[in-house]
Formats: sequence, structure tokens, C-alpha cells
Amino acid sequence: MRRIKVNSMNAVFQTTLKKTPVYLAVLTLFLHFATAFCQGINPYDSLSGLADQSQPASAVTAELVSNATTVVPGQKFYMALKFTHQEGWHTYWKQSGNIELAPDLNWKLPEGFESGDTLFTTPKRLEKVDWEGTKVTNYGYGDVNYLILEVSTPKELPPGEEYEFSVEANWQHCDDKNCSRGAGTFSLNLPVTEKAVQSSEAANIEDALKKVPQPTSAWEVAAVDRGLHYELVLTPGENANSSLKDLYFFSDDTKTNGASIQQFEKRENGTYVLTATKNPDLLSEMPTERLSGILYSASGFHKSAPSAGAIAIAPEIGIDMTSASSSNLAVLLGLAFVGGLILNLMPCVFPVIGLKIMGFVNQAGEDRKKITLHGLVFALGVLISFWVLSGLFFLLRSQGEQIGWGFQLQNPWFVFSLILVMFVLALNMAGVFEIGMSATGVGGKLANKNGLSGTFFSGVLATVVATPCSAPFLGTALGAVISMPIVPFFAIFTSIALGLSFPYIILSLFPSLVERLPRPGPWMESFKQGMSFLLFGTAGYLIWVYSGLVPDDHSLRAIIGLSVIALGLWVYGRWHLPTKPKKIRFIALGLTALFVFGGTIMGKPAPEGLKWEVWSPARVAELRDEGKPVYIDFTARWCATCQTNKASYQSDTVKKAIREKGIVLLKADWTRPDAQIEKAINQYGKGAIPVNILYLPKEDTPKILPELLSSSTVLNYISKVP
Repeated sequence: MRRIKVNSMNAVFQTTLKKTPVYLAVLTLFLHFATAFCQGINPYDSLSGLADQSQPASAVTAELVSNATTVVPGQKFYMALKFTHQEGWHTYWKQSGNIELAPDLNWKLPEGFESGDTLFTTPKRLEKVDWEGTKVTNYGYGDVNYLILEVSTPKELPPGEEYEFSVEANWQHCDDKNCSRGAGTFSLNLPVTEKAVQSSEAANIEDALKKVPQPTSAWEVAAVDRGLHYELVLTPGENANSSLKDLYFFSDDTKTNGASIQQFEKRENGTYVLTATKNPDLLSEMPTERLSGILYSASGFHKSAPSAGAIAIAPEIGIDMTSASSSNLAVLLGLAFVGGLILNLMPCVFPVIGLKIMGFVNQAGEDRKKITLHGLVFALGVLISFWVLSGLFFLLRSQGEQIGWGFQLQNPWFVFSLILVMFVLALNMAGVFEIGMSATGVGGKLANKNGLSGTFFSGVLATVVATPCSAPFLGTALGAVISMPIVPFFAIFTSIALGLSFPYIILSLFPSLVERLPRPGPWMESFKQGMSFLLFGTAGYLIWVYSGLVPDDHSLRAIIGLSVIALGLWVYGRWHLPTKPKKIRFIALGLTALFVFGGTIMGKPAPEGLKWEVWSPARVAELRDEGKPVYIDFTARWCATCQTNKASYQSDTVKKAIREKGIVLLKADWTRPDAQIEKAINQYGKGAIPVNILYLPKEDTPKILPELLSSSTVLNYISKVP
């Protein structure tokens, strides 16, 4: 098997080298080495398939079990998906505590049978250190675990009739170093009898039910929002165990996560206070009124049941927001100002700040009034931009929209436009082309008299790129202001804007400080080119944001589109020069326009694409049994030809034909080693990807499409579907 993996990987790269230009092959190899380095593995090992990322075939096994071998009319029974984990492996609770995936279960019951939600037993804290050396805590299970479903049986059922129960399951299982996906459809058949017959799993399921969290009246639980963290206050009642140990809150709605710091203390009045740090990703979002999860204590919550692992559930704890919203406004204004000041050092904003420093250097030795005016105009650009964004934010909030600060970055068109601004500006600063030195900021040709338009636009751009950042002290102010009335709402945002622009206000009011900056000279070109890398980094970050807003394969088109734009601007910088003949400059301008337009069209946000399901042999068999046509795309991110083929699915004609024919699309992603995918590829007589398969209804032999696809090729095969 190891030799097959090596040969398959080598075949992939040989195919890629043959079918792509040399520069793309080199780029593919470079990206491969960079990715391997980021993942902390030997790139040579991963290239040859020798990196030890394999997993035991039986790392996690699943089966559908029941506490009874029969069903009785009118009586309830329990089914459970039983996971058996090999030592060191685990699956996850309904909220993994981090970025890992929780199990996704789709129960299928016969007509007339009813059920509630899946019952999860109490999870364990799974602690490990990731490749960056950061301690990570997840919520999940090892050994043997049951995900349980309570089923209600109809009161009338035909005696002797047999019913099929099934569940479609997708899950992720990991050990300390590796993760993989599992999937399958599991079923069991139960006959109807007058008397219930227990199964061999009955006792195990009963024990698991005891570990399912239940509400308790022994403790009263309340929550308080403190800005950066929640406080859970537990007040004892009758039969309460007054000595709680290892108190922990498992959030099932990601308000906190595995990285959250939790501490608890017992106060003199007998109450316990558990402090749970908020999920940092939610600090800038609208506050919620509920907190959901379970509370765990190793000592138990009841006098009558003090056994370890006893659970009290907090299904929907109401959060008291008065503590945060009534905080001293002066303190919040101070925090907002300091947070805005620190924003200048954030990676989102710092590249733009470098441009403003260049502007001050250019102005050194000039008229003091002019320097003062530029600094104040920059601050005005920041202030007006903050007022516009916060005004729109307040308007949407007043209409009931659940949005957070930075909401404009949820719009793919806005993010793509920001990418273009940052990328083009970075190319300009790197010296690829020149847009003129008249502007003191990002304004370029926007500069008019005294360059004030460019200075104002620099302030606007600084605000726009600052919104996704959450500097220290800023999260508390934003968390409190979101629920405040209009006056303190705008006062706090104004304080943030003043903090962001404060250094430039000081430099403009005290021009003597500007005079201490180095005089303009040849060093400025090196400084300018160095600053371009910060802008390239910001553009890269925004591409990452953009990839989460568009279909999976579209971010690659955006990257290639930016490369085309860079080519166009390089042509402009190389040949559109005053020293070149007029004809050459005209051709260069035309090519620049063509490349810039083409690259923009290539990378712009795409409409919603086709829906792809995750491939598995069980899913293929199920769909074929149902008589449905199935199209399978064996692909990987490192496969350049695979990415090229995806363009063949983008035409409206192909999309319409796939939907009209009722074809189910399955994607087999071989980006990471997967023994099942490798085996399937070999069964189709292939040793490398891309491989595209079409199963027609009632035909056992699949149609294997060519390696290189076009819309017409795909349509030709689709036309064979009855």
C-alpha cells in the first residue's frame, strides 16, 4: 500500500508537469513546500507520500444499536450510534470547542415513529498542543461512546411487521497529530412484538443515558456579561452539594470555546462564581440575550447524588446585560480612545499608516500651516468615515439586524474591492509602476489642490481597514456600546476615531516634530518598497477573508486574476514611459486596460455555484440503489488540472442541465491522504487525478470522462442521462 501511495503521488506530479506550463509547475511545487512547512511536516516526505499521516483503518468504528431487539406499540425505546475509538483517537461533542467538526446525524425513522433531538453524553476536555505550540482544548469522547435517540412508537402497529431504522452520519476523528473524516449510513431492522425484548446493548445504553445532562433544581444559575467575559453565578438551593470541584462550563453555542480561560471561586454567602472568557471572534458582534451549554462538577451538584461526573444543565441561561451597558461612560470612552490609538499598530492598519508617514517625510521643511492642514484633514477623513460606518451600523441595528462591527467585510464585493486597492497600491510602492508622487496618501490621482483629497482618502482607507481589527481595550468598549442609546453609541465610536488619528493630530499641531524626521532623499525609495510588503500581506489576509465568502474554488480564480492585473500594471510601468514612442505607449495602455479588466472579471465574486456532497462509497451505493444519476469529481487543491476543470461546471447551460437531469454531485477531496479515495481511483483504472466519473441509472459500468474537461464535454456526457 505504501508503494502504491508513492507511485500515485509521483503520477500526479508527472501529469501536472506534462499538462501545465513550466512556471505553473514551479509555482505548484513552491506552494507545496510552503504548505508542508506551515503544517510542520517534512515537505520531501509529503511529496513522496512518506510522511506518516496515515491512520489505522479501524481508528474509529461506528454501528447503530438499540436497547431492544423488538418494538412494542405505544412504548418508547432508544437507538444509539455507537462509536468505538482506538486508543488515542477521539470524536467530538455537539460543539467541538474549537474549529473541529461535530458529528452530523440525519436520523431516518419509519412513518408514524417520532423522536426528539440527539442526546449527547457529557463530553471530556481533550487537551493537546498544536503545531504552533499553542495549548488547545476540545470537547469530545474517546473509548466507547453513544449518541442516543429516544424513539416514540405508534400505538397501533401490525403484529410481526418489521421496520427499518437508519442514520446518515458524518464525523471527524483525530488523535494528537492527525485528523480525518468518517461517514456512513447505518441501519437496523426491528420486528413488532407484544412484549419488549432487551438487546445486549441495553445496559450500556442505560449507563450512557445517566451521563446525559439533565436540569437541576438544586442550584439557581444566572449569567452576567462583563464585556470580555461571562460570569456564571450559582446560588445553592435545597439538596445542593455545597462543595463543588472542578467546575466547568461547556458552551454549546460557541460563546466560549476550548481556548477560553475558566476560573471559579466560592464566596462567603455560599454562591459560586465561574468566569468564562468570551470567544474572541465574538467580541465585536452584537450581544445575545441567552447563553447555552452545560455545567460540570467532578463532585456532583446534589447531596443525594455526589458521584463524580454529575451534571447540571443550563439550557438557556438569561444573560444580565445591565452590568455592561451601565458601565461608567468615561471609562469606556477612555478604553475606546486607547483602543483606537493601538489600532495604529495592528496589521490591518499599519500599512496605511506607513503611507501617511511617507507623506509627513515629503512635507518636512515645508510651510507649517500646510503640514497642520494635512494632519487635520487626515483626522477628518477618519472621523467622517467612522461616523458614516457607525451611522449605518446603528440604522441596521435599530431595524433588528444582528450584525457586528466590521459587517461590511461580510460583503464579497466590498472585500474584493478592498483587495484590489491594497494590491494595486502595493505594486505601486514596490516600483512596478508609478501613479505619480503628488498624493501624500493612497489618493493617487485623487489629489488636487495641496493634495488634500489624497490625505482625506488616506484617513478613509485607514478606517475601512481598521474595522476587522480588535485591538486590546477596544473589545470591551465595542461590546458595551452595541446595546447603548444613540448619544453614548456615537460618542464611543468618535473616541475610537480620535484615538486612531491622534498621532497625526499631534504631528500636525507641532510641526517641529515633523522637522526631526529624516529629510527626503534616496533612502525613501527603499523605505517605500519595504512598505509594499506590508500591503501585500494585507491583500493576502483579505484574500483569506474573501475565500470564506465565495465558492471553494473561486478564491483561486481571484489569486490568478490578481496575477493578471499585476502583469498589466507591469506592462504599464515598463512601456508607458515619457521616453517611449507614442505608439509603444498607446499599445502598452491598451494591454494594461485589457489585463486589468480581464483580471478583475476573473476574480470578481461569482454567483452561487452547484451543490456538492461529500463522497463516500456508502453514499454512491445508496444513490445508485435509488436509481439516481451520480457524478463524482476526484480532486485536490494541489492538482492544477483539477482546478482548471472546475471552469467547465460554471456555465449556466451546464448548471441547468445538471439540475434538470437530477444528477447528484459528489466531491472526493484527495488534498490529504485518504485510503478510501486512493482505492476508488485504482478501481477505476487510474493512478492519478483528475478523475471524473458519471454513473447512469440502471448501468453498472460507469462513464469515465477525459482528464481535461470543457463545458461541451461535460454536456455531452450529461446528455446520456435519461
